[in-house]
Amino acid sequence: METENTDFYKKKLLQQYDLIDRMVKKRFTDAGTADEAFLFVMERLERDNWRRVRDYKGTATFTTYITKVVSNLLYDFSDHKFGKFRPPEWIKKMGALWEEIHRRLCRERMSKDDVVYSLTIGSVEDRDPGVVTEAIDVILSRIPDCGKYAKVKLLVTDPDHMKETVSDQQSAANPGTDITNSTAQFISLQEALFAFLTQAGEKGAVLPGEDKQFGEALKNFRSHLKLSAEQRLLLKMIYQDGLNITAAGKRLHLSKDQVHKKHKQLLEHIRQALQTSGLEHELRELMTK
Repeated sequence: METENTDFYKKKLLQQYDLIDRMVKKRFTDAGTADEAFLFVMERLERDNWRRVRDYKGTATFTTYITKVVSNLLYDFSDHKFGKFRPPEWIKKMGALWEEIHRRLCRERMSKDDVVYSLTIGSVEDRDPGVVTEAIDVILSRIPDCGKYAKVKLLVTDPDHMKETVSDQQSAANPGTDITNSTAQFISLQEALFAFLTQAGEKGAVLPGEDKQFGEALKNFRSHLKLSAEQRLLLKMIYQDGLNITAAGKRLHLSKDQVHKKHKQLLEHIRQALQTSGLEHELRELMTK
């Protein structure tokens, strides 16, 4: 691509001002945080004589390029403001959407409604709000103090407050310690099912208490479940990435009717595998405990 001068790129970026402003406000619903993020992004873009802008090579539209750059800078801002944050292993197993929900909910302390908005209506991805809401409910059931430990002050002098602080920190370090065993089993079962459904050759998860009945049922379920690569990808996009069915179909080059039909058939196949393996019975028993 023909090299242009700095003023050209600066002017070209400023034409994307409204886009950047919208991206920031959708990502951070708190006005104060959004203002901080906007200033952070613009400062980083201006660094080194607009280097990030000048790196544009013309392989995509300039708008697409800037959208990607700004998106990455917003992640940098989150790390800068809230600190780098590693999600628990069980969150990682659930996929990228769950990691992002965990980051916004637990580290950035966004409200449940704001997380749903920022990842659905306020997102470029066509996600299903129901999937995001369900993921939030599971995370909060397993990490009841999600977000609270990040509010703890470094200097605490009140003895009673110190006890509360220690309690919050312990809960954050050992998520899920207060939830019931049946809830823990249900979450572990969900993790295992996600692995079985979306990853070929994945080994089963270890259940709380090494429950042999659940382990045997999961093993049987795996043996009865035969899914193609396309079917696994469709499940991953809908139930892990949170895309609605039609949007997932578009990525697989399927029409609306085709993808809804495939999804219905896939759920029926899974239901039959659950029945045949005995896992459906185990799940019913778990839900009635």
